[in-house]
Amino acid sequence: MMIKLYTYFGVVGIVSVLAWLTALTMLVYYGRHPRRYVYYARALVVALAAYFLGQVNSDRISAIQVDRTAELEQARLAQIRLREEEQGIAAKVRFAEDTTRDRLDLAGVSKDDMREMSGVTNAAEAAGEPEYRKGGKQSRDPSKKASSTRAERVAEEAAGEDYVIRMLPQADVLRANMLDHMNLFAVALTWWLCLVALVWDYLWRFQRFVMSPYPLPLSGGWLDACFPKGKACLCPKATEDAVRRFLDHVVRKGETFVYLGKADPLPAVSGLARIRIGRLGLFRFPKIVLGQGAVPDGSSFAFDAVWFGRYGVVVADPMSAMSVFQDLLDWLTRMRSTRARCRQTVNVVWALDVPLAAETIDSFARLAADTNFRLVVMEKGTPTPDRQRGFDEIVAL
Repeated sequence: MMIKLYTYFGVVGIVSVLAWLTALTMLVYYGRHPRRYVYYARALVVALAAYFLGQVNSDRISAIQVDRTAELEQARLAQIRLREEEQGIAAKVRFAEDTTRDRLDLAGVSKDDMREMSGVTNAAEAAGEPEYRKGGKQSRDPSKKASSTRAERVAEEAAGEDYVIRMLPQADVLRANMLDHMNLFAVALTWWLCLVALVWDYLWRFQRFVMSPYPLPLSGGWLDACFPKGKACLCPKATEDAVRRFLDHVVRKGETFVYLGKADPLPAVSGLARIRIGRLGLFRFPKIVLGQGAVPDGSSFAFDAVWFGRYGVVVADPMSAMSVFQDLLDWLTRMRSTRARCRQTVNVVWALDVPLAAETIDSFARLAADTNFRLVVMEKGTPTPDRQRGFDEIVAL
């Protein structure tokens, strides 16, 4: 079977088959790997290579011609046998174009008999020779010669390029075309499976608290419905740099935040980029500090700002932060009673040294599930087992 497959496909086709088999193996083998998206991306590249190689192989198989040498040889032998059986029998069929010599049926007559009959045949030819034969051989006008057909032009080009046309029996040609269709289907299926697996893994990671690679502003209700996310997350050993990277990450995902801490984690920044290409930031998302400058210090203004996705809010005073958090619980209770739900996820970042009670975390998680909020507690040290109660995810940044 492998010899036949090599005869049909050649090196290019065999490499195409091995490529899509390798891509499928990578999808299955690395399905539980922590960085499986890297291997899914590689599998997609391999599947694309298999797709292009499969197309090249398909063109080569389409160029295979049916070898009718055996059939023509059988027909020639059958014609010889038929002539041997009919030798000596005068032909009874007469055509208007036949000359007198044609009607003599000289098949099988020896040369000696032909010499004896030459006088009769010459006289017969002289009497019955058509007019168009008396002028002798005529030469064609080159200017009136018909142009070559497409088949002749293709043959001339193939001859000029030393191209070898493959000839196979009809049964092998049909089998080669069937295997080619199967290979193209397998290649297309593998390509789509790799693409779907890569997109699925990206969206799954997008909804996890862990940093998703290459975040895009895709946050919305449809994504929350397909991939539910945790509503209470704990970050042990969180440094100031990790907090800044986290806030930048949630903004690039299309989400917003309410930061409750002792100081502004982004003092020199007035906004964060929604899309970042290298060092270039596009579509700046503004950040405000509650109670500073022209910004009101009321919690209702802050809640409206994050609910409609206008600003990222920072509360840089511990006493104000605890007051805003309590007001937020009451406000979410009212939003839940009206079945209101925020379009994009709002991350409430608790960065105070005062720990939250487990009952408070449970209450917030229940409200957040219906209003699309999420509580993120930044813990500077290693939390005790009692402090880890009530959290859906515990991830070190």
